[in-house]
Amino acid sequence: MAAIGGEWSECNPYITLNLSHPLAAATFLYSTTENYFFIIGVPILIAVGVLTNSAFIFTVYRVRSMRTITNAYLVNVAAVDLMFVAFGAGLYLSNYYSSPVRFDSPYKTWIGCAGSFGFVYVTYSTSLVLITLVAIERYCAICRPLQLRAISGKGRTTKLIIASWLLGVLLAACVVPRYSGNDIYCAIWPNNPTFASFPRVIKFCVAAHPDIYIFSEALNVIPFALSMIGNLFMYTHIIITLGRRPSLKQSDGKFDASAQQMNRVRNQVARLLIINGLMFFATQAPFRVTSIHNMLAHNTGTGLFTKEEYGILLLITRCLVIINSCVNPIVFFLTSSLYRHAFYKAFGFASRDTIKGGEDTKMSTISGRTYSVHETIT
Repeated sequence: MAAIGGEWSECNPYITLNLSHPLAAATFLYSTTENYFFIIGVPILIAVGVLTNSAFIFTVYRVRSMRTITNAYLVNVAAVDLMFVAFGAGLYLSNYYSSPVRFDSPYKTWIGCAGSFGFVYVTYSTSLVLITLVAIERYCAICRPLQLRAISGKGRTTKLIIASWLLGVLLAACVVPRYSGNDIYCAIWPNNPTFASFPRVIKFCVAAHPDIYIFSEALNVIPFALSMIGNLFMYTHIIITLGRRPSLKQSDGKFDASAQQMNRVRNQVARLLIINGLMFFATQAPFRVTSIHNMLAHNTGTGLFTKEEYGILLLITRCLVIINSCVNPIVFFLTSSLYRHAFYKAFGFASRDTIKGGEDTKMSTISGRTYSVHETIT
């Protein structure tokens, strides 16, 4: 029998995968929904993610009053998101166009598999650590303000950010062995023109050992679960503390307008960061479900979903992960006048005098009155 798309000689070392029946071949092909996702959805999300995160980073760089401790963390979150949408989501796109076979790896060695997926996990792990640090900072600023003031400073923030990146790299290094091997097959495709150009040799990035697979998937779930529980605990205490705070009055019994204004901005930032954190965990959680599915399927041979359901879940989780890396700056803009006015100022959409009389004055006044609200690092 003549080989389709190549000579039999190149398949000699590998196990033959008989996909000559159209139904068998179809299980290795992208669905119509997946094709639309990669051809239309992913490029749009990449463009949106690059624009929004770049705009946020530029805004913090350009507007001096935005250079705060909280924003130092958020800029690094934006940088991680920018890296993911530009390279991680771009990797999904590159793999899609490199082969018509689902999950077919374009890499010739395990180094390519480990390196490409490792980069994606570095961005995810670093985001997880940074989101948790933001929650800790807000928790301390609102629930433990005296302790935070005693230790707060630019040097501490810089060290924590560097530690976040290092921890992200460490966590990624522990997960990377999940893709440290190559399964290579010689595929026999149906004998019709549709499959004439399909690759004879197909490769899949896999774990080098079954125990490594379980360990790596567990590391996908456990840090995420612990971080989510910790963040929810801090969010709950922040909301309770904000609800209990009385109105601030001066010695003559009148309301202190500046103090009230300070509280409003502080509460606005706290609510915004809680929304941001909840969105992160909501969009990342489905992907962790796939890790639980993979562990169960690996141990028992049967997972939580059928093959078709798992394909749909994988598509949804990929979409949500990419969306998460695009929308944070949009949420900041829509829900916070503080960030919205800073954006206007950075891009020249409003005159300096207009902003000077608005939110910009509030920001500088607050920063001058108390260190715990904006935590200025300049």
